[in-house]
Amino acid sequence: MNLASLAGGVTVVKNRAFQWFLVVFAILLIGYLIYRQGQKSGGFQAAAKLPNNGSGIPQGWTPTKLVDELWDNLGTIFWSWTERNSKIETLLNLTPDQLAAVYNDYNYRYGKKDGNTSLTKKISKEIFLLRQSEILAKLRSYGLY
Repeated sequence: MNLASLAGGVTVVKNRAFQWFLVVFAILLIGYLIYRQGQKSGGFQAAAKLPNNGSGIPQGWTPTKLVDELWDNLGTIFWSWTERNSKIETLLNLTPDQLAAVYNDYNYRYGKKDGNTSLTKKISKEIFLLRQSEILAKLRSYGLY
């Protein structure tokens, strides 16, 4: 390594490879610190526990189709107003375990694509939902934030 001393006593690194190493290291360090800060602030919630340990999920039922429909249409202006409200009605009619399964599946598959937004946060940002406060209250009552 080729070091040169400046008049003020500051050492300058003249080796290009070492300079690149320092730049890459600094970028990785900053990225790691941002990641850790996001974890500490609770930016994204881990999978929620099923309220009844899964006993409220009917045999053969999966949240996949409903989650895909929610992802495709929440937050868009092109989704029919009546269709959007019917999806919220569907969420209101689910058992606590089914609702937690939908919440977990949405967050796992689409939450990070949506800027670490949980299903609850996504619904709270929607406008023109008839029963928005009801579904938000139901989600939050099971600890699904």
